[in-house]
Amino acid sequence: MQISPELQIQGFYKLQIGNAETGEIRETLEFSNLITNIGLDQIGTGAPVQYCYVGSGNTTPAITDTKLSVFVAATSSALANVDTKATAAPLWVGRAATYRFAAGVAAGNLSEIGMGWNGGTQANHLLFSHAL
Repeated sequence: MQISPELQIQGFYKLQIGNAETGEIRETLEFSNLITNIGLDQIGTGAPVQYCYVGSGNTTPAITDTKLSVFVAATSSALANVDTKATAAPLWVGRAATYRFAAGVAAGNLSEIGMGWNGGTQANHLLFSHAL
């Protein structure tokens, strides 16, 4: 069996901003993200996505990023993980993870998001992916 040298990895974010009391979704944003070098290194050695991080920085994401520019909050509260795959060519696998921040925790002007596998503090978080 020959393995294709053209392995591709791509990620997307879908953010929903809602009212915690009513459950009403006020806004939905969808966009792609950048997979970091340390994120690629983490694949195959452990779970690359266990936390969702948000911040207020405005620095353009780079593959060399290890942390958010300006960390605001993190959550490891995964409401759902759904794995999907294609069994016929072109083959692919996917995971949709749903995270929720407690009301008021991720407040303010949030302009960056990341996913990662390390603790949920400013000093202790590592980025699998990063986007503005």
